[in-house]
Amino acid sequence: MPGVQCEACHGPGSDYKSIKVMKDPDAALAAGLLKPDAAMCEACHTGAPHEQAAFDYEAAKAAGIHEFKSPE
Repeated sequence: MPGVQCEACHGPGSDYKSIKVMKDPDAALAAGLLKPDAAMCEACHTGAPHEQAAFDYEAAKAAGIHEFKSPE
């Protein structure tokens, strides 16, 4: 979504923003990286007031949002 930055979904990145930490999913999570779940995504993807189509979390997760994917 245009204008939406990483921290909107993953929380403040001051402690996990270094590439060394970001390349280590366990270290990134330990440093405060948030891993969005359905409830977190659905808080914004509600359909209203933006008149978006119904949000399917599993389909969005399967499609991927960006190239960095942490292991499940």
